[in-house]
Amino acid sequence: MLLPCQVTRSTPVMVEPVRGSDIPVQLMYVEMIDGVYVPIGLRTPPGPGPFPLVLFAYGNGGGGMTVVREFTQNVSFTQEQFLRAGYAVAWLRYPRRGRLCL
Repeated sequence: MLLPCQVTRSTPVMVEPVRGSDIPVQLMYVEMIDGVYVPIGLRTPPGPGPFPLVLFAYGNGGGGMTVVREFTQNVSFTQEQFLRAGYAVAWLRYPRRGRLCL
């Protein structure tokens, strides 16, 4: 069974440009099934959507939003390819014991 993440219109989002790209990143914290909030940097291609989503996850949650921002700015070549193909993409940092709500 798939459970929805707790992202609502009231979820705070900070938007930043991404170096070398026309598509900015939306930085936010998303609640997982177990109540833990994880930092995520979401990017969507132009257009109204909906878009399939590809998640890029690395590490054990250490570094938080700083790492999400650094990866989005410096290691996003593959994300750009997915964006051009019409996919939404996101970097996230997840705790080792956390469970994603997908």
